[in-house]
Amino acid sequence: MSKKDSVLVFGIFTSMLVVLLLIAALTTGADTAIHTTAYAAEVAYDSVVSDVDPAEDPPLAILYDDFEDDTMVIDEHELEMLACVIYQEAGADTCTNRCRMRVGDVVLTRVLDPRFPNTLEEVLTQKAQYGLFHWTGIVWPERSKLESERYAVDRAYRIAKRLLSGEHSDLWGRGYIWQAEFSQGTDVVYECGIYFGR
Repeated sequence: MSKKDSVLVFGIFTSMLVVLLLIAALTTGADTAIHTTAYAAEVAYDSVVSDVDPAEDPPLAILYDDFEDDTMVIDEHELEMLACVIYQEAGADTCTNRCRMRVGDVVLTRVLDPRFPNTLEEVLTQKAQYGLFHWTGIVWPERSKLESERYAVDRAYRIAKRLLSGEHSDLWGRGYIWQAEFSQGTDVVYECGIYFGR
């Protein structure tokens, strides 16, 4: 199937999902219907347009403690910190998973760059770098506790797990250490309202 055909199929599928969303919103809790449909659309998009295997993304019922895999060891504290910053910086539904992966890769690249601290926690709590983390420590924003944010929080954990498992964005290994709502550095890439630079 060509890329053009894939995009057409995705458009049709997305239209059907919107209709199902409206029906579900009228017959059940609108919030649950919206997030379930959003998850289905994301998985469908990943499977049709990108190289991402939708099986890598667990259903919404699977939460963070269920991410165990005998072939890898992921530090739960690092997973939590990385998920928290991904949610804070690119948690909005308007951001793409590629953008979220890029945010995580900038953080991980800083850990490896000698100009920055060499731990995830120290990178995230550097003064004037990641919101209020310097003053508050790495804590989830209050809005993350809302039921309406459950999907965005789950998604941030899935993206963080993928990054810590060795999957990376197109910026990985290319020296991208800047990410902000304004342009900085060189070879700037812009996506979802975020500038990435070297």
